[in-house]
Amino acid sequence: MAACHACGLALDTSLGVGFRAACESCGADLHVCLNCRFHDPRASRACREPAADLVVDKDRSNRCDWYQAGREAETGTADEDAAREGLDALFRKPGEAPANPAAKTDPRTAADALFRKKR
Repeated sequence: MAACHACGLALDTSLGVGFRAACESCGADLHVCLNCRFHDPRASRACREPAADLVVDKDRSNRCDWYQAGREAETGTADEDAAREGLDALFRKPGEAPANPAAKTDPRTAADALFRKKR
């Protein structure tokens, strides 16, 4: 679903988004990198489309021919969580249990465990 990058208003993009289109709610430009499905801040030039030209102002209207409304790159949290778990598993010591971020540990106990002398 496409939404305005500035205010989050849901957009009807069934007829496309013109180069000069503006949000009805806040007036922000809509044909911008921040509203494009190829926009990814982690990618080279912040775009997953390798043939696209460099756009410096990601929040200003541009004439990119590769533009497609919708922000798919922002839904990568599940992939990021899976990658983090994979790295944690890779660097975990043999026999060590997986880290549980939901488990609450007393800071004093954690510090004592971290700095206690090994026997």
